[in-house]
Amino acid sequence: MPIQQPEDLLDGRRLLEHPFYIRWEAGEMSREGLIDYARQYYFVEKSLSELAEGPEWQDEKTHPELWLRFADALGLTRDEVRSADVALATQDLVALHEDCAKSDAARAGAMFAYEVQAAGIAKVKRESLKSKYDVTEGLGFFEAHERVEDHHAAVGRAAVLDGGIESLDSMQQALDAHWAFLDQALAVDLAACA
Repeated sequence: MPIQQPEDLLDGRRLLEHPFYIRWEAGEMSREGLIDYARQYYFVEKSLSELAEGPEWQDEKTHPELWLRFADALGLTRDEVRSADVALATQDLVALHEDCAKSDAARAGAMFAYEVQAAGIAKVKRESLKSKYDVTEGLGFFEAHERVEDHHAAVGRAAVLDGGIESLDSMQQALDAHWAFLDQALAVDLAACA
């Protein structure tokens, strides 16, 4: 069946349906898995903030700092996060974002792949962190994403429609790369639980 809307690409790649986020929401993640995720995701968030361009996206530039505040709440130092070894799937996702930044159409697709899901993901993470992991500080990152991502998704959707097939291709690549990133995070968490 041909793709009718950009959201159709989400089928099979909705991040909240990934086993990693299912474990997160259920409170089943290990402390080690959560810590590793906090380290790795910093690089993803930094690349997303660099991918964001234009006045609608100015608040994205503060998100890496908000993420570091979350890492602080987990007991990590900022140096531990910034100097962490970057795992392969993290490298791949960051490299994809860097490549997509070369074209407005590709940029739109990569951003929309994340932004269209980000508000819901942020809500699940924030609620689970408070209720299942007893993390009550440093949640500004998630609160910010809950507030702005629906607007960002609307802006991004329009840009994807303008960008045509190039935007859709980069959106698909980004969805696959985010999924692989979560596969990596799941493997670390399961190994820590073994």
